[in-house]
Amino acid sequence: FLAAQMCYAAKNYPLTYLYARRASEILRPDDVKLFVDDEIYRWKAHDLVAISAYYIGAYKTGEASARIALHHNPNDQRMKKNLEFYLNLIPPT
Repeated sequence: FLAAQMCYAAKNYPLTYLYARRASEILRPDDVKLFVDDEIYRWKAHDLVAISAYYIGAYKTGEASARIALHHNPNDQRMKKNLEFYLNLIPPT
């Protein structure tokens, strides 16, 4: 996840997407209690996927990740707007 954050800060969206997507697929270890940021596993990695996916045209993955991130932060206005971007891009099927 840290690599994804660094790539995002450098505006390297393809690498941000690559690292964030992989981070979003990693399950939280059950045997580790200290120094684990639960939010990374629940929504932060998905939020970064949603942001970077938009820039590289991975709209369906971005929408799915935006929904997951927003599910864990239902009152976050920025995340709501990110999801709206995707909903306006992809016609319903």
